[in-house]
Order: sequence, then C-alpha cells, then structure tokens
Amino acid sequence: MARRKKNGDEGSIWLVIAVVTLLLVPIALAIGRIYFGRKVGNTCARLEGGENCFALSEDESIELKYKKAELHRITNLLRAAMQRGADASLAVNKDGSFSARSNLGKSIRALVGKYEPLQASLASDVDELGELPLARWESFRSAVRQQGACEWGLWAWAVAFVGFYGYGWTRTEGPTVWGSLLFAGLLAALAYVVGYFAWAQKARQLVPAMNASMATD
Repeated sequence: MARRKKNGDEGSIWLVIAVVTLLLVPIALAIGRIYFGRKVGNTCARLEGGENCFALSEDESIELKYKKAELHRITNLLRAAMQRGADASLAVNKDGSFSARSNLGKSIRALVGKYEPLQASLASDVDELGELPLARWESFRSAVRQQGACEWGLWAWAVAFVGFYGYGWTRTEGPTVWGSLLFAGLLAALAYVVGYFAWAQKARQLVPAMNASMATD
C-alpha cells in the first residue's frame, strides 16, 4: 500500500508539472513575440533607413585596424627574437624555449614571456571583431525565427483552445476549460517548433542584398 501511495504521489507531481508547463506556454509565447518582435522591428527600421546594421561601426573599424597592426608588429618582434636565438645556436629546452644559460637566452625568454600573452590577446580580439558582422547577422536571423515561431504558436494556441472549448459545448458534460488549455498548450508548443524551422529563410527576405551578402561572406 505504501509503495502504491508513493507511486501515486510521484505521478501526481509529474502531472502537476506537465499541467503548469503547458499552461505557461501561451504566456511564454506572448512574451517572446513582443520581445523578438521589437528587436526585429528596430533592426528592420534601421535597414529601411539605409543603415548597415551588421557592419562594424567606425570606432570598431579603427580598433580592428589598430589591433591588426599591433598584432603584426608583435608577431614580427617575436619572430625576429626567435631567429636571433637560432642564429646564435642557443640550446633549446624540451618545451621549445631557449636555454637561459646565456644573456641572449635570458633576454629572448624575457621578451617572449612579455609579448606572447599580448599576442594571444590581440589575436583573439582581432578574430572577435572580424566575426562581429556575422554574429550580428546570426542574432537578427535568430530573432526573426523566434518571432515567427512565437506567432505561429500563439495562433495555434488560440485556434486550438477556441475549437476544443467550443467542441465541449456540443457534449452533454459541457466544455472543459482545463482540458482545452492543456490541448491548446501542447499544440502551441508543437507549432512553435515547426514555425522556428519554417522561418529559417525569412530573414534573408527582410534585408537588402548587400547586407545579406556581407553577412554570409
């Protein structure tokens, strides 16, 4: 008896979780539709005004140019230091660094220790800035898909709830609100998933060809 009661309690808990989840579906879809709709609307308004929303700003372009130049300078500096060590036939440790038994070796090791972290940091910054236009494009494309998916989900929820609830009036026991909500929530979740994939190419229709070409290069 105790085991049956425990299993029954666990089943009730999972049922409550399922009910709450499905009831929250339309609320989540409505919030998502508003949030992503505003995000897409703002971007589209800027695009219609002739602004390239995905390209680097003037400050970002200047920063990228500066960091590329610094990366080039430091890379050449490190390469020259390593070449000096090789020309001097300095002993090489197992980790690839020069031995510190000579003054030249100590000097090169100090220079490498100082500039290698900076080189790695600059390389990371250059990559991040270079990929920023594509990242912005992908963010916009994702927002378009989310907006469309949430809209499909909301329509599915409304149609399913009204239809299922209306069908209840034709039965002797009358309409079931909870059953209608659960059925509508389940169908809305399914419509959201289908809509997300169906809107995969919609973003390309909302941007000028120049921006789309730039974003996919």
